[in-house]
Amino acid sequence: MPEPLGPIAYPIATFTSDQSNKPGSGNTSDVPFKEIFSRAWQDVNALIKEAEQKSREVATGEAESFHEVIIATEKAALALQLFVQFQNKLLDAYHEIMRLQL
Repeated sequence: MPEPLGPIAYPIATFTSDQSNKPGSGNTSDVPFKEIFSRAWQDVNALIKEAEQKSREVATGEAESFHEVIIATEKAALALQLFVQFQNKLLDAYHEIMRLQL
């Protein structure tokens, strides 16, 4: 009988701002894939909320620079696109595994 899959070891610094866990320092932790996926979504959601806040500031005339709004909006859009591509690849891999005949 095959061994069950364990958690994916991935550097946490990619998804958090914790500076003590910088990539390349060799400091990695075993983090379940679900946790990595939810942290990635939280990061994308935070960027979207930041872009919405900056858009509100422009609408009310409180924004310091219109360029900051455009940059925040583009960062949020790119992060969301990347997340959707990641999700699509994950679903493709899942469907491929389900097609395997044992």
